[in-house]
Amino acid sequence: MTSKFAQGRGHSFMNESRSLFRAEPAADAWQQTLTFFDAHLCRSSPSMSYVQPC
Repeated sequence: MTSKFAQGRGHSFMNESRSLFRAEPAADAWQQTLTFFDAHLCRSSPSMSYVQPC
C-alpha cells in the first residue's frame, strides 16, 4: 500500500461544506481511493451492500 502526503492541501480539504475545500486535490484523492478499492476489493454481486476481499 502506498501512502501519499498531500502537501499544502490542509486538513479537511475534501469537505465541501468548509472553506478549506479544494476541488482539484479532492477529486484527485477520491480517484486514488477508487483505484485502490478496484485493485484490492471486490463485490461478489452488484446488489451486495458491503465489500469483501477478492
